[in-house]
This record gives sequence, structure tokens and C-alpha cells, in this order.
Amino acid sequence: MKKSNFKEMSWLQWVLIWISWLCAALFFSSQALFDESSFTSVSWETFRNELIFFHLWFVLTPVILWLDARFKILSNRLTNRLFFHAVAGLFIAFLHIILYCAAIQFLGLSATPRTFFNRLGSYLKLFYHLDVICYLAVFGTNYAIDYYRRYREEELRSTRLEAKFAQTQLQMLKMQLHPHFLFNTLNAVSVLMTKDVKAAKKMLVSLSDLLRKSLEDVEADEVTLEQELEFLEHYLKIEVIRFQNRLTIKIDVEPQALDAQVPNLILQPLVENAIRHGIAARIMGGTIEICGKREEKLLRLSVRDTGRKFDAEKPGEIKEGIGLSNTQARLKQLYGDDFSFQAKYIEDGFLADITIPFQTIRKSGMEVSKDN
Repeated sequence: MKKSNFKEMSWLQWVLIWISWLCAALFFSSQALFDESSFTSVSWETFRNELIFFHLWFVLTPVILWLDARFKILSNRLTNRLFFHAVAGLFIAFLHIILYCAAIQFLGLSATPRTFFNRLGSYLKLFYHLDVICYLAVFGTNYAIDYYRRYREEELRSTRLEAKFAQTQLQMLKMQLHPHFLFNTLNAVSVLMTKDVKAAKKMLVSLSDLLRKSLEDVEADEVTLEQELEFLEHYLKIEVIRFQNRLTIKIDVEPQALDAQVPNLILQPLVENAIRHGIAARIMGGTIEICGKREEKLLRLSVRDTGRKFDAEKPGEIKEGIGLSNTQARLKQLYGDDFSFQAKYIEDGFLADITIPFQTIRKSGMEVSKDN
């Protein structure tokens, strides 16, 4: 926390402080204007004296702010500050009356000749309580501004921590996915080595391309749907080598949806889930259909497989693995409640369906449209 923001005040802030004291002078001198039928010498004298009175408070304002800043270094407890300023206010109020009395006395602005101490005693009776109130007004205003500033700083710090925490969670979720599909692919390569060495080598080359592509966008939370599909194609090459004729892939994505922003690595775990639980479990294999389309302000993504059979007795029962639970968690982190994710059995297989806000961003990184 900063020890003091007194020295950091801009000239505009000081102008506003001066205007505040000027308004106070106008307010207190207005009584003379109402008492007089016209702007006479009496009302002018009152206005002049009020200007001097409150301009002296403008001169003393930096002193009050400096005292408060110095005391905050020693103790920032409100009770201690209140006690300190209650005592300091008595002395500063007395100092202000001495300065005001000296200004009136030595500038010869009084209509009645009196000695300095005679005038000082009279002014103490007239203005001392008002001066204490003026001091407390300066302290109270400064405390309120300082409290609001600290509140905003704390709020900003909290927001940054939340954003950093969310970013860390997203990175952890993505790190959870990378070793998962890497392990599965290497396991498939080891099995394939005993049957078809040439195909196994081809799979390793495809795996190398896949890992290289994944490292290109490792820091990005979101990528375009086109980039996501490019990564998915590298993954599908591996699975096509593995399953050969048992796996059929259909991709149906509208051209206007390709620039949409989607979570990085969002489709691959859904496709992997479809292959593992749908295609691999069937001797005849099956078809995986990947769709993407814009629906007004929303983007809909779906992955459907025909491998899993619909169970009429348990139509909605789903055993969540890493892919589905990870997808749900990442969508929650990125979009809060502004998304939908359904994974369910349908009559001809299994469907994973995602709906998120449709957003597009230029390749340069500048946002051009964002539909919420």
C-alpha cells in the first residue's frame, strides 16, 4: 500500500479544492447580500472578508493533508486517526484564526480600529467552532476519498487474482488432456507395432505433427473453429490409421462458423470419447459426425457417434470420463453460465452438444464482432 498519495495530487485536484473553498466563501457571504437591499460597501466588505477567511483554509489544506499522510505511516487505525485529528483540529483552527486576524489587522481591512489581541479574542468567540468544523470537513473528505481509492485498489487486486486463478485452472485442465490422449495414442502405437510396423511408423509421424500443432497454441484459451478443426484433423489421421475401415468421419461445418472463437482443444476430447466408447467397442465400427453452425447469436458444436446403442431402460445414463468432465469444467471457467453442454444417448447413438456465444476476432487479434 502506498504510504501517502498527498504528493501525487494533480494541479486539477488543487483547482477543485480551491473552487470548493471559493464556493464556501460565496455561501457564507450570501447572508449579507440578503440583508442588504443592494450591493453596498457592507456586503462587499463581508464578501471580501469571507474570501480571505476561506482562502486561508485553502492555504492550510496541504498542511492538513500532510499531517494525515504522516500519521497514517504511524497508525492507520480509524480510532487513532480520529483522536489525532480531533487534537490537531483544535490547534489548526486556532492557527487559522491567528492568520485571519493578522490579515485583517495588518491589511487595515477592519472598519473599527482595535488591537490585535482584542480582535483575536473576538474572532475566537465568533469563528473557533466554525474553524474546527472546517478542519474536520477537510479530514472527512480526504478520508472518504482515501477509503474509496483503497476500496477500488482492493477490488482491482481481487479481480486480477480471480482472473489469474481462472487462467491457472484452465491451464491445468488443458494439461490434463494432453497426457491423456498422448498416452492413448502411444498405447495404440505399441499395439500396432506387433501387427503393422509401417502403419505404426505412419502413426508416429502423425503424432509428431499433432504435438507440434498443439504446442503452437498451448498458451491460448480460445482459438478459431478453423484452427480447432485443423488440430482435430491431425488427431483423426492417427485414429483412421488405427481403425482403418471401421471408422468413418463426417465433418459438416458452415463456412460462416469457421472464424468463431471456441475453447482451445474442445473437440478432440469429445471425438476421443466417441471413438473409445462408441467405435472401439464395436467390431463393425461406426461413424462420427462433427457439426458446427451459427444459430443467430450462438455457436452450436456437436459430436455424434453411431457406435453406442440406445438403452431404452437407461436412456440418459452417462458414465463421465476425463473428456466430458473436463469439457464441462472448461466451459464453466470461460463462459460462466452463458453456455450449454449436453451429453446424452440418442436413438441411433450418442450425442455431445455444445452451445456458446458466437464471437469472431480478426487474425491480428483485434475484435471485430462479439455477439452476446
